[in-house]
Amino acid sequence: MTNYVNGRMELSGDVEFKPINSGALSIGARRNRVSWFLGAIYRFRISPLVLEPKDFLKF
Repeated sequence: MTNYVNGRMELSGDVEFKPINSGALSIGARRNRVSWFLGAIYRFRISPLVLEPKDFLKF
């Protein structure tokens, strides 16, 4: 897996991905309900492609 922030590679390494058949997602706080994000989240997207910031919201 490789993570990019603003078009620049931040981290890279091998990750074993397994199918997700069930589960839960937390955006804005940790799953144990501490460290709450006090801002606003307008949009959340994940892309399998490497995109420039200007191209990210086109999809």
